[in-house]
Amino acid sequence: MTKSSNIPGIFEVVKMQLHTGLEGYNSPVAFGTYKKGGGPALGVVGKDFTPTQPAFLIDSFATSLEAHQLPTNKIQFKEVKGGARVIISSMVKEITIKNLAKKNDVIDMSIALQTGYDGRTVTSMFVDTNRLICTNGMTATNTDFKISFKNVKGNVGKANLMSEDIIKTIKNIEDLKATYTKLAMKKISKQDHEDFILKVTGMKMSDYANLSSRRQKMLDAINQSVAIEMKDAGASAWALLNGITRFTNHVANFDSKNDFLYADSGFFMNDRAQKAAYSFINN
Repeated sequence: MTKSSNIPGIFEVVKMQLHTGLEGYNSPVAFGTYKKGGGPALGVVGKDFTPTQPAFLIDSFATSLEAHQLPTNKIQFKEVKGGARVIISSMVKEITIKNLAKKNDVIDMSIALQTGYDGRTVTSMFVDTNRLICTNGMTATNTDFKISFKNVKGNVGKANLMSEDIIKTIKNIEDLKATYTKLAMKKISKQDHEDFILKVTGMKMSDYANLSSRRQKMLDAINQSVAIEMKDAGASAWALLNGITRFTNHVANFDSKNDFLYADSGFFMNDRAQKAAYSFINN
């Protein structure tokens, strides 16, 4: 079983009370969270917040996976927003679907556990996906849910009680395979393509000439990504979705890929793309 000691990048979180440093100005009942050793604050929290350490979470996560005979040798640790949020994930299943072009699409499905030290992030579990043909990754929409412990005093140490959460996420993976299979076989028209782009970007392709040069370049890049996916997967809802994830993973500009795909505009674009793609098979 993978242990936290074998995973690079793990840090310890400390909580310190905030002080004004000025005579006559009382300090608030507020605390800052930091990586041990110093650096920027990860967040501002209340007195009841007790950080569950990343190392403990990783070990508890691995134990829960092992209890369900799931692999633990591919556990990853990711920082988001400089460590204000962390994501611990493990690839647990590889699924294969047949697309319109009669080719096999292989997707790695990971169970991901997220928590935060910013005082705002809800501890949750979700499915993370990675399509191997082009290494397009995304958080699967509608698979995230709150889990049974919080970063509060008296609850730390209960992170190992996530068996039901693991079971629920495994079911979500099976449901996703069925959904992706439908998307892969759903043919789309030129109008479907344009409607999809509008839902995802807010831009009408018919208004191209009136768009700013920056937005034209963005629309061009997205349509080029979609064209590449359609060549591999056929003119399908699946190709539209993967055109967006190709754009967010490999074309869009970002300072931090983890921030972009898990917290910033890349995350929200992927989410809109999934919802728009699902509308083709749910209507």
